[in-house]
Amino acid sequence: MKNCILILKILLPVAICLILIGIIKIPFSYYPLSFGLVIGLANWNSHKYNLLLGVLLSIFVSHIAFYLAYFSFAITINIFSFMKGDTCLGNKST
Repeated sequence: MKNCILILKILLPVAICLILIGIIKIPFSYYPLSFGLVIGLANWNSHKYNLLLGVLLSIFVSHIAFYLAYFSFAITINIFSFMKGDTCLGNKST
Protein backbone atom coordinates (compact mmCIF):
# COMPACT_ATOMS: atom_id res chain seq x y z
CA MET A 1 0.00 0.00 0.00
CA LYS A 2 2.89 2.36 0.77
CA ASN A 3 4.32 1.72 -2.69
CA CYS A 4 1.02 2.72 -4.32
CA ILE A 5 0.89 5.96 -2.35
CA LEU A 6 4.51 6.74 -3.25
CA ILE A 7 3.84 6.11 -6.95
CA LEU A 8 0.72 8.29 -6.76
CA LYS A 9 2.71 11.11 -5.12
CA ILE A 10 5.21 10.93 -7.98
CA LEU A 11 2.75 10.61 -10.87
CA LEU A 12 0.05 13.02 -9.73
CA PRO A 13 2.13 16.22 -10.15
CA VAL A 14 3.23 15.01 -13.58
CA ALA A 15 -0.38 14.41 -14.59
CA ILE A 16 -1.42 17.84 -13.34
CA CYS A 17 1.41 19.47 -15.34
CA LEU A 18 0.37 17.59 -18.46
CA ILE A 19 -3.23 18.71 -17.98
CA LEU A 20 -2.16 22.33 -17.51
CA ILE A 21 0.08 22.29 -20.57
CA GLY A 22 -2.02 20.12 -22.86
CA ILE A 23 -5.65 20.93 -22.17
CA ILE A 24 -5.48 24.55 -21.05
CA LYS A 25 -2.93 25.39 -23.81
CA ILE A 26 -0.77 27.75 -21.80
CA PRO A 27 2.01 29.52 -23.73
CA PHE A 28 5.52 28.06 -23.84
CA SER A 29 6.96 30.81 -21.64
CA TYR A 30 4.70 29.79 -18.74
CA TYR A 31 5.87 26.14 -18.61
CA PRO A 32 8.44 26.68 -15.83
CA LEU A 33 5.95 28.69 -13.77
CA SER A 34 3.28 25.99 -13.97
CA PHE A 35 5.79 23.23 -13.25
CA GLY A 36 7.27 25.09 -10.28
CA LEU A 37 3.83 25.81 -8.83
CA VAL A 38 2.65 22.23 -9.18
CA ILE A 39 5.82 20.77 -7.67
CA GLY A 40 5.89 23.35 -4.88
CA LEU A 41 2.25 22.80 -3.97
CA ALA A 42 2.50 19.00 -4.27
CA ASN A 43 5.33 19.05 -1.72
CA TRP A 44 3.56 21.50 0.60
CA ASN A 45 3.99 19.31 3.68
CA SER A 46 7.65 18.61 2.90
CA HIS A 47 8.90 22.19 3.23
CA LYS A 48 10.93 22.57 6.41
CA TYR A 49 10.84 26.26 7.24
CA ASN A 50 8.45 28.56 5.43
CA LEU A 51 5.79 27.12 3.17
CA LEU A 52 5.54 30.12 0.86
CA LEU A 53 9.32 30.35 0.61
CA GLY A 54 9.45 26.68 -0.40
CA VAL A 55 6.97 27.25 -3.23
CA LEU A 56 8.84 30.37 -4.40
CA LEU A 57 12.14 28.49 -4.37
CA SER A 58 10.54 25.71 -6.37
CA ILE A 59 9.41 28.22 -9.00
CA PHE A 60 12.87 29.84 -9.03
CA VAL A 61 14.70 26.53 -9.49
CA SER A 62 12.22 25.52 -12.18
CA HIS A 63 12.96 28.71 -14.13
CA ILE A 64 16.72 28.24 -13.79
CA ALA A 65 16.56 24.62 -14.98
CA PHE A 66 14.25 25.52 -17.88
CA TYR A 67 16.42 28.34 -19.22
CA LEU A 68 19.68 26.42 -18.73
CA ALA A 69 18.25 23.54 -20.76
CA TYR A 70 16.86 25.91 -23.40
CA PHE A 71 20.16 27.75 -23.91
CA SER A 72 22.26 24.59 -23.78
CA PHE A 73 20.05 23.17 -26.54
CA ALA A 74 20.76 26.23 -28.68
CA ILE A 75 24.49 25.92 -28.05
CA THR A 76 24.40 22.21 -28.90
CA ILE A 77 22.69 22.94 -32.22
CA ASN A 78 25.40 25.46 -33.10
CA ILE A 79 28.17 23.02 -32.17
CA PHE A 80 26.70 20.23 -34.30
CA SER A 81 26.15 22.54 -37.27
CA PHE A 82 29.78 23.68 -36.95
CA MET A 83 30.95 20.06 -36.86
CA LYS A 84 29.03 19.30 -40.07
CA GLY A 85 31.00 22.01 -41.84
CA ASP A 86 28.53 24.88 -41.82
CA THR A 87 30.79 27.86 -41.24
CA CYS A 88 27.96 30.40 -41.42
CA LEU A 89 25.82 29.62 -38.42
CA GLY A 90 22.94 31.93 -39.18
CA ASN A 91 23.61 33.43 -42.59
CA LYS A 92 22.57 31.14 -45.41
CA SER A 93 23.61 32.70 -48.68
CA THR A 94 22.16 31.55 -51.96
